[in-house]
Amino acid sequence: MTSDTVYLTADGKRALETEMQELLTVRRPGVIERVHDAQADGDVDDSGSLEEAKDELAQIDARTREIENMLRHAEIIPEHANGDGTIHLGSRIVVRDQFGDEQTWMIVGSAEANSRSGKISSESLVGAAMMGKRSGESVVVQAPAGDMTYTIVQVA
Repeated sequence: MTSDTVYLTADGKRALETEMQELLTVRRPGVIERVHDAQADGDVDDSGSLEEAKDELAQIDARTREIENMLRHAEIIPEHANGDGTIHLGSRIVVRDQFGDEQTWMIVGSAEANSRSGKISSESLVGAAMMGKRSGESVVVQAPAGDMTYTIVQVA
């Protein structure tokens, strides 16, 4: 593991490739057209539309470079059965919190983490505490809002 390595699932890699394709073939050409239109209309001094379009273009270019860098350093997390029963990158887990609520998560690299879709980073407080644990074990996570206890119900 090198510090430059970006861990992605195969789906995560495809999502980044799709996002980059959208940025390069749809969004960027549209913004460039807006820049040209604003310049052609003489809309340089009296309106912020040219500056807004330039800012958006800079954001698109920065995100494109970020995605290119992630893909260049990507290591795909293998999708295989968890033979030893421990939690690792790519594991799908079911946990029960101290209040009895169950949640299902997938442990992923930080580039792919999205709590709304049930993907937590192996580098997050909860994800890091789960790494290497097995079904039946409990984990106490020291979070800024207070300690949370999770019991691992299932590891796949």
